[in-house]
Amino acid sequence: MRFILSFAALCLSLTLFSQEAILTGILDGDLVNSNGQGGNPKVIELYINGSLDISGYQLSRTDAGNIFTFPAGSTYENEFVYVVTPAGEDEYLAAYGTSGDFQNYITSGNISGNGNDPYQLLNTSGTVLDQTGGPIGTSNNYKDGHRYRLSNTGPDAGWIENNWNGGNATVDNQAVTAYAGITMFGSYSVTPPGPSVSASANGNLTEPSTDGGFTITLSEVAAANVTVNYTLTGTATSGDDYTDPNGGSAQITAGQLSVSVSIEVMDDMDSELAETIEITLTSISDATFSLGSGATINVIDDEPVSAIFISAIQGSGTSSPAVGQTLSIEGIVVGDFQGGNGAGLGGFFVQEEDTDADADPSTSEGIWVYDETGAVDVAEGDLVTVTGLVEESSDLTQLNVTGAGASVAVISSGNTLPTAANLDLPVSADTDYEAFEGMLTTVTETVSITESFSVGRFGEFSVSEGERLITFTECNESDPAALALYNADQSLRRLTVDDGRNGQNTFPIVLGNGQEVTATNSLRSGASITGLTGIIDERFNSYRMQATNFTVGSDNARPTAAPAVGGNLTVVGMNVLNYFTTFGSRGADNQEEFDRQEIKIVKAICELNADIIGLVEIENNGYGIDGALQSLIDAITAECGTQYRFVTSPNTGTDQIQVALIYRTDVVMESGTAAALSEPANVFSRNRVPVAQTFKVIEAGNPSLNAEVTVCVNHWKSKGSGCGAGDDDTGGSGNCDGSRTAAAQAIHDWLATKPTGTTDTDNLVIGDLNAYSQEEPLKLFIDAGYVNTVRAAVGAGSFPCGSSPSYVFRGEWGSLDHALASASLAGQVTGAIPWPVNAPEPIALDYDTRFNDPALYADDYYRFSDHDPVVIGLDLSVVVSVQNEEAGAMEIRQLSPRQFRVLGTPIGVEYLLVNAAGVEVRRGVTRADQTDIDGSGLPSGIYFLLVRSRSAGGQTFKVILR
Repeated sequence: MRFILSFAALCLSLTLFSQEAILTGILDGDLVNSNGQGGNPKVIELYINGSLDISGYQLSRTDAGNIFTFPAGSTYENEFVYVVTPAGEDEYLAAYGTSGDFQNYITSGNISGNGNDPYQLLNTSGTVLDQTGGPIGTSNNYKDGHRYRLSNTGPDAGWIENNWNGGNATVDNQAVTAYAGITMFGSYSVTPPGPSVSASANGNLTEPSTDGGFTITLSEVAAANVTVNYTLTGTATSGDDYTDPNGGSAQITAGQLSVSVSIEVMDDMDSELAETIEITLTSISDATFSLGSGATINVIDDEPVSAIFISAIQGSGTSSPAVGQTLSIEGIVVGDFQGGNGAGLGGFFVQEEDTDADADPSTSEGIWVYDETGAVDVAEGDLVTVTGLVEESSDLTQLNVTGAGASVAVISSGNTLPTAANLDLPVSADTDYEAFEGMLTTVTETVSITESFSVGRFGEFSVSEGERLITFTECNESDPAALALYNADQSLRRLTVDDGRNGQNTFPIVLGNGQEVTATNSLRSGASITGLTGIIDERFNSYRMQATNFTVGSDNARPTAAPAVGGNLTVVGMNVLNYFTTFGSRGADNQEEFDRQEIKIVKAICELNADIIGLVEIENNGYGIDGALQSLIDAITAECGTQYRFVTSPNTGTDQIQVALIYRTDVVMESGTAAALSEPANVFSRNRVPVAQTFKVIEAGNPSLNAEVTVCVNHWKSKGSGCGAGDDDTGGSGNCDGSRTAAAQAIHDWLATKPTGTTDTDNLVIGDLNAYSQEEPLKLFIDAGYVNTVRAAVGAGSFPCGSSPSYVFRGEWGSLDHALASASLAGQVTGAIPWPVNAPEPIALDYDTRFNDPALYADDYYRFSDHDPVVIGLDLSVVVSVQNEEAGAMEIRQLSPRQFRVLGTPIGVEYLLVNAAGVEVRRGVTRADQTDIDGSGLPSGIYFLLVRSRSAGGQTFKVILR
């Protein structure tokens, strides 16, 4: 015996200190990313049992020859590791987040399989350790689906089917938020369970005389008799529906694994739904065994159950108490969605007449009738009788009328529909929708379309209570605890509105109210909806409304012209969504797509007619005639005749995309030396290299003639992929917040050195900064005296929280595209606003041809990108007053509330600034041509500026400091 114990201890030691890498999951997703690429995310999961360095280990895609090698430093201990395709990174983060082990993810295009690719894990010696995805040479083992390893199995060094669950189409048509529950990533365990006892069902009870019961089982035999005690609960009643001859106790004989517990049925004359008996194990005489799971059986009535109220079938819980029974109902059709393959959902909704509704608000009066064949054609207002099998299909209670004994009969037509239930948003919990499941329902308040991203692919859009949903850090500083509460509140304000059709990419796009979405009849986010009515449904792993009626408001209508921002110089920052002349890379796949993309961008530029444009996401392929920049300029000239020229940056970086500046040669000229910032290298290896240039107004008759402004265009690191601990933020700012903040600091300090050689302090920082308004990179500039021009222009009462959104991500709105003006320039900004021609529009209207109906495309400027361009008006000639207008006259212009510029002063002339009491507060000497005077630190009020001129004598200007 002493030897046996020692051997057991040795085995335990080997188990506890094993070091192995195990392939535990594989996913071929069914989602479309922001670039229109499908099949996302693609993920492979490994579990590292013990502490192990897998640097140099390889994932081999055996049917394609692609190999991914784990990088140096890949040491893990009892952790999951994920390898994700770059194209599916956003979808991976949306499905699983980055909490716990999910932060251990690496991106690699070499695992981009098609649902039919096995993968092998090899160690540094090339030995095959494990295999996932199916046998080598097979196909479609997990297409649009997943495979997940059973706990306590593997590694196998080959494919063993019995060690895996899942399969094809398990995530087909599923929402990204459902992936975590379906795929079970992160749940694999290698910890073997200890001895336990559990119960399982061993037959239902059926009146009048068929008995059933349970089986109680030990996980391993015991040396002595074992007594197990239990209790019986459920909807069935002991003494009326059944008896327990065992009295709540059963004995398992020594050397045996199980014992049967017989329950006896009691017959009665009542007509009842099936009722349940649940066994719960309460104690066991051998304490080495832990108490495991219980089980449930049914008591089935022999009296026929005829027509029954729908509320009784629905019950007050999340599933029906009548599952498995064939029952009959009578009610009125409130939603006809017969037909399949994109024509409908394959059934219809029936609701009780008002007179038959119960008084319990927790039980629904409606039910889905699954009618795959549609043999009996029904219509709204038909009074029908339906007999079918009660089922739960993806948590939706339904009557299945496709089997034997099922029937549908129309009694009468044209009946008044039952009174619609009133739904108030926000709900208090997601399960509140259960009480409305299958019922005609009206949302009582006006809602807003917060996202129309999927209206083309799935015919669905999202609405929110009140205004559109707002990204947390657009209005709040980073705060993990507050973010969690905020997100929970946001989800309760949101409802998906569906079109009552199944399938994908079903064209034309016809909404539940009969509206057809076209290139000229868009469905724009931000529009209000009143009278939203339909049936509350539960499918695709979420509650939704199959809409039958609603009215879309005219608010947030499409702009038909460029925004009026005032001033006499217009600057625009615009994201052109991967404008690439190299096909099949990040932008257009072919000439057709390129032509469709280019004309949209060009028409936007022609309409804006801006003097200076900062471009983001344009291909970094040089300045020659074949380069993207020259191609775009040529297309602009051909379309609207306006001549632009690009700024030649001294360093465009090594990324496939670059930022760029183009300008109208008849309005401005480059008066500085173009500058780019690529240092520190660790900052601008993640953020694109910015370019800055100073421009001088040369247009004759322009009030800003000879005035200068420096424009710096940027594209900072996105939130899509992680940058590691200490860089990524969990309070709302997202991945790589540290990298963006470092870029902000470097660029601010760089601009302060006047890198273009200008002496002017008027700086405008524009571009896709990938940071919302209350995040650290923006705050850094604001704290340093820069002004967020959009917020300053639109006012504190606007949406959202004093801003104007330029971007939407998963239905939440905010500003990633900014225009930040230095203190001296802020007072010369006459207007700043995003031009909402992109973000509010459905992606179905863009240039991509892969999923979009050709009839939805128009060669206009709507949806030329996913970001809205930001338009800024400048007046660099704010003249306070002019003295002695003959030759040699001087004038003063206000640069900001506390800065002024005096023009027409010769060098070396003395000036004085005195307050209203005549007390001198500033003194200085002028420079040639122009002199800037700073009143910072002085109290607000009226002041007088005295300037002496040899030609015009002394001049006095009245100025006001605000």
